[in-house]
Amino acid sequence: MRILALGPHTDRLPLTDLGLQSIRLDDPLSLRYLSEVRPDAIVSFGYRHIIPREIISEFKGVMMNLHISFLPWNRGSHPNFWAWLENSPHGVTLHRIDEGIDTGPFFAQRRVPLSDQLTLRQSHSLLHDEMVKLFAEYAGKVLYGSLDSEPQLSGGSFHRSAEITQFSECLSNGWDTRCSSVRQYGRENGLWVRS
Repeated sequence: MRILALGPHTDRLPLTDLGLQSIRLDDPLSLRYLSEVRPDAIVSFGYRHIIPREIISEFKGVMMNLHISFLPWNRGSHPNFWAWLENSPHGVTLHRIDEGIDTGPFFAQRRVPLSDQLTLRQSHSLLHDEMVKLFAEYAGKVLYGSLDSEPQLSGGSFHRSAEITQFSECLSNGWDTRCSSVRQYGRENGLWVRS
C-alpha cells in the first residue's frame, strides 16, 4: 500500500514496519500532485496546511489525521497548551479527515494522563510518543478496512494559532514553562472549561 505522508512528524511513524510504502510532503497538497503520486491512503501528522475540499471529495482512499488531543477537545493549533490552560482532557486521536478542522469521525483515541510537573515541551513530546503508539496499534486495521470510524461527540473546543499570543504572560519560559504554571494561570483567570 502506498501512503502519502503529510507533515513533519510522519517520519516518526512505523510505516515501513507496517509494510507501507510512503512518500512525504510538507508543502500544500494539490490535485495535480495527488494525481502524479496516486497514493492508496493519506496520513497527516503535524501538517500545517488545509487540504482542499476538492481533494477531500474526490480522493477515494482513507484519509486520516493524527491529532494530539482527546477530540472533540482542542481542535486546531497547540492542543497541548489549551488542555493545560483550560483543564480539558489530554489525549491522542486518530481520525478521518473531513472538510472541517479536526472534526472528522475518529478511528481510535486514548486519554493520556500527564503530570503537571512536566514542561509544555515534555508533555508535548509524550503526547507525540503516545500518538505514534496509537497509530502503530490501529493503522493497519484502518488502512485495510477492518476498523470503521465513529462520530465525535458534540461540543469540545477549537483554537487558532494566533490565539496563543493572548497568553504570552503565562509562558514565562516559552515551551519550557511548567504545565502547573499554565494550569494555575487558567484556573486563576476563570478559563477552566471543566472542574
